[in-house]
Amino acid sequence: PFEWIGAAARLARALCARPLGAKTTSDGAANTNPLERSLCRQLIQFLEEDGRRYIAEIKVKNEIGLARPRVSVAMALTLWATISQLAVSTLDECFFGALSKGLFDSQDWENEAPRQSAASIASLMITIPSLLDASTRKKIQSFLLSDHDGFTVLTWILNASTFLTDGDQIVSEVNARSADNAALCKLMNTSLVQMLRFLSCDSNFSDSIISDTLLQAITSRSVGFDPVSAQVKIPHHHQSDPLEELNKMQRRAGVTVEAMKHLPDNSPLPSNLFRRSLGLHFSSISTTDTELGLPGLRNVGSKEAASAASVLALLCEQFQPSALLGGVESGVLQLLGLVIHAASNVMKLMSYTSDAEESSEEILSLTEIILSLLIAMLELGSERRAKADEDFFQSLQPSLSTISAGHAEHLSPDISMIVTQLAEMSSHASALIAARGVESADPEPDSNADS
Repeated sequence: PFEWIGAAARLARALCARPLGAKTTSDGAANTNPLERSLCRQLIQFLEEDGRRYIAEIKVKNEIGLARPRVSVAMALTLWATISQLAVSTLDECFFGALSKGLFDSQDWENEAPRQSAASIASLMITIPSLLDASTRKKIQSFLLSDHDGFTVLTWILNASTFLTDGDQIVSEVNARSADNAALCKLMNTSLVQMLRFLSCDSNFSDSIISDTLLQAITSRSVGFDPVSAQVKIPHHHQSDPLEELNKMQRRAGVTVEAMKHLPDNSPLPSNLFRRSLGLHFSSISTTDTELGLPGLRNVGSKEAASAASVLALLCEQFQPSALLGGVESGVLQLLGLVIHAASNVMKLMSYTSDAEESSEEILSLTEIILSLLIAMLELGSERRAKADEDFFQSLQPSLSTISAGHAEHLSPDISMIVTQLAEMSSHASALIAARGVESADPEPDSNADS
């Protein structure tokens, strides 16, 4: 109810009012006083109790119920109103730091600390209001994404969700707490969905930052969960088994994509992540950010490329093409350009060395499909489109020219056939684009024709 929201805001302002004569630090932030410390402890206690209630509810009903006690609703509203009032320095020291302490300090999953921290953070994300002011949103962003020895809260929750999803059967055979693990798994999955929903709806985050954040979480080194011994050891930087790390990365990708299926139908995140992953997948054969049409895309290592490939495959399996090709900033045209520019660079490499042929079949086969789609759009689509679309078509001309000039003499028969077909299709597409740039006009009658 609106009157509850107003009451919570008034109470938070009263609780967070600074005493007269309170000292401030050099950066203008007020020093944390004992009342604020006590207030933060009470808020954490509420989240701990709420987290335990969620786990108990899941164990009985196998789901998180929507109905909440009136006291819990009122306390949640007060919590978020208080977060909006407290200074960032106070929250980092007394609230967020204490809330996540169990995640990063504990070495044993069987201890209560990491479980309690995970459940409390889940409770925080579940109670997040649909509308938050920019300042409060920024505080939560920082909490979720701040680095702790190579990990973030988002990364930790993703790892925990992956471990509990994959390891539950093994844990249940050796661990009496299997029911707790199953309940916590569902709570972690719900928390992950809420985190993705929060980040993807934030106007302060660009599409590329959100997608890169997820890909980095999927790619990051694993929290060392061992489902048999139930240990949670944060590893030091040491050489690990590449195949094992790849397997864990693929499992994290699966958990992430599964969580995205629970986002609203109009969420732009699947489309944004698809386009970003596709860009990373082809980045090794695309020379510049400008060619890709994806600002900020950087050179990526083998881990990031493998992560992007896993995400791409899962997105294509789990989402309809309309969900992957939609979105405000992404769309069919940008994806067309991405592949065509990458194919152009492959053709350049193949003209210099035959070594590039081995890894080129994937992109060349995809380009054949993309060029067919482009030609269909040019032949059957609107004669005139928006200026931005027309400029896009013209920007393809250099790459189409490179593809149409492809030489197939030194290539294998299969690749040679594809290159020849691409050359013909590129020439046709280039001609269609050039024709769009010619303004047709009826010729004026010759005044001297009758003389």
